[in-house]
Amino acid sequence: MPMTGEVKIAKGPSGKGVLRQVPDGLKVMAEDGTVYPIPQENIPEYLKPIYEKEVLFRLSTDEMTLRGISPWGGQHLARFASFFPWDEDGQPEPRLKKGGPYRWYDDKIGKWKKAFAKDKLQFTAMNEIVSGDYEGLQVGYFLDYIFVPREGNETGWVGSSKVVESMEKFLRAAGVDFVHDSLPWNPENVLPALQTMLIAKDAVYQMGIEEGQIAALSPLAPGVVPTGVKPRAG
Repeated sequence: MPMTGEVKIAKGPSGKGVLRQVPDGLKVMAEDGTVYPIPQENIPEYLKPIYEKEVLFRLSTDEMTLRGISPWGGQHLARFASFFPWDEDGQPEPRLKKGGPYRWYDDKIGKWKKAFAKDKLQFTAMNEIVSGDYEGLQVGYFLDYIFVPREGNETGWVGSSKVVESMEKFLRAAGVDFVHDSLPWNPENVLPALQTMLIAKDAVYQMGIEEGQIAALSPLAPGVVPTGVKPRAG
């Protein structure tokens, strides 16, 4: 039997493109000229297509289902929508990302190095754009975390400086006041209570996107009140 490899975690096409509406669904017009026809039944209900605007698109491995889109770039007003993924009861739950050996290139010495990544928990914060051409589109911000109990049975978090900085950047933008706010510790799952808190805050914040990925999240400047933002649905 000849030697062969197998892709365990296959990914579909993704990249910069434009969505174009057609009678039976839509077409993804990729920047490289490739056209992907997507039938109406393969456009998820939770995904709001944005037509004729530059987006980062993500497709299924069979190239027939639209998995996600986000603006390709720009500054956008946003509010927290929800955490993802959800369990069978519709509650947010963490995702375990398995670690393992990997190689990385050290620019300082010009050589490849070997390292081992630890297992980690990750969840996705969905940020809904609330104005402009991309209004209604939700963009995910991926967060690694380890929540821990603090004095007074309150919730805290630990991790590398990058992990803690990313968590606090998101929470601060979403309206959390680290001086006055607190969250009761739950050893099973902190995310449902945190989601409830952030929805109640209903903060509108600035979201910067570069090449389809969230590059910056920040609160609005003091005294700035956004206009034309619709009340939160539901």
